[in-house]
Amino acid sequence: MGLKKKILFVSTFPPKKCGIASFTSDLINAVNEKIAANFVIETCALDKERNVALYRYPVTGIWDTYKPHSYIETAIAVNEDENIKLVCIEHEFGLYGGELGEYLLGFLAMLEKPFVIRFHTVLSNPSAKRHSIVKSIALLAEKVIVMTKQSAHIMKEDYGIGPDKIILIRHGTHPVSTADKNELKEKYNLQEKQVLTTFGLLSPNKGIEKGILAMKEISIAFPDAVYVVLGQTHPNLLEQEGEKYREYLQQLIADNNLQENVRLINEYAPTEKLMEYLRITDIYLFTSKIPMGICADRQCRITH
Repeated sequence: MGLKKKILFVSTFPPKKCGIASFTSDLINAVNEKIAANFVIETCALDKERNVALYRYPVTGIWDTYKPHSYIETAIAVNEDENIKLVCIEHEFGLYGGELGEYLLGFLAMLEKPFVIRFHTVLSNPSAKRHSIVKSIALLAEKVIVMTKQSAHIMKEDYGIGPDKIILIRHGTHPVSTADKNELKEKYNLQEKQVLTTFGLLSPNKGIEKGILAMKEISIAFPDAVYVVLGQTHPNLLEQEGEKYREYLQQLIADNNLQENVRLINEYAPTEKLMEYLRITDIYLFTSKIPMGICADRQCRITH
């Protein structure tokens, strides 16, 4: 009996602290339940550190996408594996090297396997460069996957991608915790509080400062309101400038005397904990500077 046919996912992957990594892990677990009898799923993890010791199966390869020559090497390796029948690529512009991740086009042009690609960010009114890259990717792909109707609309209207090429698969989420809400509020020292939350890796494009400043007026009308911001600083930002953005937010809280009404929790929370925070959330704040419904990261796992 021959080896099973393979589906190869190209994405960040746990233990990397990244929303797309968590998304891909969840997706593979779900798909495996349906196809395990006929296919094997493997993952090519995107990680410029290339720390092999961190990863376990289904990760069978690690790709530093910031090295131009690696695109040729990876394409050749995938093409030579006769058992790979489909490549599923998770796309975010910052995951791949070059301006707006343009190095990915070299890999896709060399790829001899059919591939589908899921866009985790779809931006309207694109620059000429962004338009060209997205359009080129779509021309090479078997299908382009998006997660909202708005994203599908933008792909058709702003990028000129035919509707026959686009598939809408909505973003999934885990079941919300069924634990007692009052007990959970006590667990997190939020008893008798009205809880507003934002989840996700911190970076300036999340616009957390807007939520903090809004608490100036909210806390006057609702003194028991607490805004919880749960998430570590994005690793790319941390590498570039350390905790500069978090320190700015902390100073903003202090300057506006909001220490009792805003909590910055510097933690990449596991799914179970996120679901518990969602259970005690009265209002979820989407503060991102990217329009609602066309981006997807860990916080959008909750909102979609």
